[in-house]
Amino acid sequence: MSGDQARGLGSGNLFDVRSSKSRPEGYVKVPANEEITLVYFEMASGNRTCKIAIKTVLEAGKNYSLDGGFAYEEGVIPILFGTRKCRLGVIDDATRLPVPLRSGK
Repeated sequence: MSGDQARGLGSGNLFDVRSSKSRPEGYVKVPANEEITLVYFEMASGNRTCKIAIKTVLEAGKNYSLDGGFAYEEGVIPILFGTRKCRLGVIDDATRLPVPLRSGK
């Protein structure tokens, strides 16, 4: 994602990822300097789903990456015995640091 001061987001899909290929490729411009809500949805085997929403503010002129989805907690054999969790975050591409999330309704 790339913070763009002039672009309104509206609603809809920013990305569609299938078999590790993202469409569209590259960065997608999203509103900057205002709160946005990002929603992530993923389906997995066994009729399991991961749906999570986060709120954040992105700065104009910066590039960001989404980080998250289904993940396993640490364990001896995590895929068999570990607890599965759903997570989502935004990473500043220049610093590789997480972007603060906002709480609220």
